[in-house]
Amino acid sequence: MPTKAVQQFMLGTVLGNENEARQTLAAMKAAGYDGIELCGFMIHPIGFMVRLLTKAAGMPVGKGGNLDWHALVKEAGLQVVSLHTDLGSLERDAKAVADEAKSFGTKYVVITGMYRFDYGDEATMHDLAARLNKAGEALKAEGVELLYHNHNCELRHVNAEKRAYDILLEETDPQFVNFEFDSYWFTEGGANALAWMQRLGTRMKLWHINDRGTRISAAAFADQPVAFVVFDNSGNVTQQVYKMWREPVRWAYHFPDFKLVDTDRTKKVTAENIFTGHGKSVVDQSVARKIAEEIPAEALVLVIVHDMYEQMVQGMIWRNEDGSTYVRTVLNADIYVYRKDGDRFSKKRIRENEIKELGNQTAPEETMKWAISKQVNIMENRPVIN
Repeated sequence: MPTKAVQQFMLGTVLGNENEARQTLAAMKAAGYDGIELCGFMIHPIGFMVRLLTKAAGMPVGKGGNLDWHALVKEAGLQVVSLHTDLGSLERDAKAVADEAKSFGTKYVVITGMYRFDYGDEATMHDLAARLNKAGEALKAEGVELLYHNHNCELRHVNAEKRAYDILLEETDPQFVNFEFDSYWFTEGGANALAWMQRLGTRMKLWHINDRGTRISAAAFADQPVAFVVFDNSGNVTQQVYKMWREPVRWAYHFPDFKLVDTDRTKKVTAENIFTGHGKSVVDQSVARKIAEEIPAEALVLVIVHDMYEQMVQGMIWRNEDGSTYVRTVLNADIYVYRKDGDRFSKKRIRENEIKELGNQTAPEETMKWAISKQVNIMENRPVIN
């Protein structure tokens, strides 16, 4: 009989403390499951930012990183079927990853590349296959096997004939790299999961089954564009800040049937529709709809920054006579999010002018990042970061 296990990632909200984790694992065992698939970043303490980002993506990881998972798994009588990690950790220290896997009694280490690679770029996929081979060879030397776990992003075409997954299958060495196949994600992407499973054959070592529902449609993996545009009054939004603001948008539209579009044409079309002259702009639902149709885009995230700066203020006797340094933070911006599906539109105004002690202030670009994150997550019915 095959071993039935639950992926730890699916249990993030019910592993908050030792008693809760113990009860959850006991319930799994009682329900007929034999094992658990552990995730490296859920069995070790992780940073606050990682928890926020996974929560923003609708996949909270919980607070189980401080628990003794060796003891919990043993007490529950569960088998660890594999350990999930990331490619960077493998490349830094394959032996350490292998040793941890073996400490749990599993021979499989699994990685996923979701969010980390451009699956529409052929050169990137050739490079990824080579890196997987090298990492798998290093693990094999330690007595552990490497498996690659798919999502739907691997279905993106890298050229007229091949998808990203084709390259990973063809260019990875079965001696060093095999696969954990997730049939949900390929079905969600409109692919014939059974046909891919048959093609994998004996290279499919583990099988992920998921009942979260699918969205099969002709539009799947058509690279529906999501337009992201930022304007300000001075043209001085730095690339570093702009790149940071893109992240919440990428997280909200992270599945590969969407493609972030912030080209010069996108900016030109948007500017022609919103600016009325003399620095004035008008954005409402009808304007957003018109922009999305002209680009065309499935969704539009538009940010207009009127003021954004920090200013040192010293010697503020009226607040503190010791001459401490304070920072005045000014942020005056508007965020608009539009989705063609349902003709949905939302907007957020940010008006901040505050003075705080140096070191206690919040950088205006960070405030903007989380404000954008909140708006796009509201639009996509994802958990909101407060």
